[in-house]
Amino acid sequence: MRLSVHNKLGRAWALLRLLLKHGSVRLAVCVRPLVDHGSNLHLLPRAQWESGRAHISGMSSLMVGCAASVDATFVVDGHSEVRIGDRAKLHGVTIRATRNSVVDIEDEADIAEVTVTADQSVVHIGPRALIRNAIIDAHEGSRAVFGEGDVLDCPARDPNTITLQAGTMELAPTVRVQGDVLVRFGGILTIGSYTGIGYGTKLRCEERVQIGTHCMISYDTLLFDTNTHSTDWVDRRRIAEASFPRGVHETSRPRTAPVTIGDDVWIGLGATILKGTVLGSRCTVGTRTTVSGICVPEDAIVVSSEPRILSRPCAR
Repeated sequence: MRLSVHNKLGRAWALLRLLLKHGSVRLAVCVRPLVDHGSNLHLLPRAQWESGRAHISGMSSLMVGCAASVDATFVVDGHSEVRIGDRAKLHGVTIRATRNSVVDIEDEADIAEVTVTADQSVVHIGPRALIRNAIIDAHEGSRAVFGEGDVLDCPARDPNTITLQAGTMELAPTVRVQGDVLVRFGGILTIGSYTGIGYGTKLRCEERVQIGTHCMISYDTLLFDTNTHSTDWVDRRRIAEASFPRGVHETSRPRTAPVTIGDDVWIGLGATILKGTVLGSRCTVGTRTTVSGICVPEDAIVVSSEPRILSRPCAR
């Protein structure tokens, strides 16, 4: 089915004809699609659009698959495409795709209380993925891929954020992420199947972070392949002045080195993994341990050094 109209009267009449002709499509009265000339709205059989609105313009298209259930707001503009797969469920979702972007949500994906923004970027959510309470933001030619059955769910009130600025993130099937991710400056992040990343974890990728399969990354950990800022105080002062009041907002990539984590690795609560680190398969990183720029062999256990007494009270 195709709907392409360019004025209010034409839109209303076309929608009425659509509903009369295709009784298997359920479009709630409160739904208000606005479809500009040259753009398309496709509603496949048994699609249920419960509430929300859509503005489709600039030679763009929105397709809602068979038996999909939609409670969402869409803004699709600038030769962009949004595709909702068969039997997908969207509840309380906002999707914005602009400037040659693609948002592709595959069959039976279940998404609730989520905002997806793609600008000159691609966001692909695989079949049967479960996403709750999250913000996915892709800009500047980024690519975010969630695999089949992936879970992105934040247990806290504040949503977890997936932010890509000229970056790539690829999750294999059956990955669970509860932490925050930032990929920028052309960074590439890959995570293997059955790996879980706990709530409160911060993952920053600006060159390359590769995480294997079956890894357990606990709560409140830090994984950075970057210094995040220049180590030159002169540069920091210049950037701080130029970006005030936003803070020190980098416009070029700081010093980085890849981080590689093998399969079956366990990273304990509050641990920190910094740039240039290689963790061999099956190794364990202890609670609150910091690992920076070293190669840890397979099957090793890494813990922080023992506490030292730096001073003692004078004897009386």
